[in-house]
Amino acid sequence: PAATGGLQVAAADLDLLRVVGGTLRSGEWLNRATATFPSVVLGATAAQRLGIVAPGAQVWLGGSYFAVVGILDPVPLAPELDTSALIGIPAATSAFGFAGNPTTVYERSTDASIDAVRRLLPGTVNPASPGDVTVSRPSDALAAKTHELVSFLADVMHFTPRAVTAEPVTYHDSCAGLRELGIKAQPRALLASAGVPVREMTEPEICCGFGGTFCVKYPDISMRMVENKTRDIAATGAGTVLAGDLGCLLNIAGRLGREGSAIGVRHVAEVLAGMTQEVPPIGHPAPPRR
Repeated sequence: PAATGGLQVAAADLDLLRVVGGTLRSGEWLNRATATFPSVVLGATAAQRLGIVAPGAQVWLGGSYFAVVGILDPVPLAPELDTSALIGIPAATSAFGFAGNPTTVYERSTDASIDAVRRLLPGTVNPASPGDVTVSRPSDALAAKTHELVSFLADVMHFTPRAVTAEPVTYHDSCAGLRELGIKAQPRALLASAGVPVREMTEPEICCGFGGTFCVKYPDISMRMVENKTRDIAATGAGTVLAGDLGCLLNIAGRLGREGSAIGVRHVAEVLAGMTQEVPPIGHPAPPRR
């Protein structure tokens, strides 16, 4: 830190930005020329801490000044780069005595090959001591910070919605939300807190028949499933059906519309936000502007 002005300096391969899916806020990424000279690309946080908003400034690294040639946007898959000053390998060799041995290797592969790559990496990176190599998947860290909206409101923020005036609704549990994300009680708890009465369907957990390309590959089956769903919705007597999945909502709204039903279809967030007077249900015409 004494030699780098408190910045985390890293020698970066020219392909690094592409591999981690990074983008530039301003300026340019390192190239064969700038990687040789005292040039640096700053991570988003590093630039903010230094008060640098555009290329052209100079920062003190390793006993000499480096010209800022680029500033990165935040890198979700490699957040450690946000606080880094990235210089070329030739410049790192001359300024810091870098011997060419990487401390971190970023690799990009298809989902199907992740397990195979995970097994091969330690021996490839450090054949003499593969046990010293730790393999992690940056997307796991990103996934841990990513939430479905209703789950985020209820489980993370413990959000208490304000009371809203609403007629009874019914709620459709989407396959992905229910089976993959465990979302069942959360939307109902939020609606109850807002004072919205929920009339349950007989089978709220049954698929509506959308399923992405399923409805295209098997249209007859999909049609029967959504017909069963709209019949179950109508039987509740509710004037609106809610869900948290836009695919389900579009599918259900389309079928109700073709049936000539007056039942409205909305995302649950519209009701919780008190937007029902401003935004029409899915598939309904927008009110005229005043």
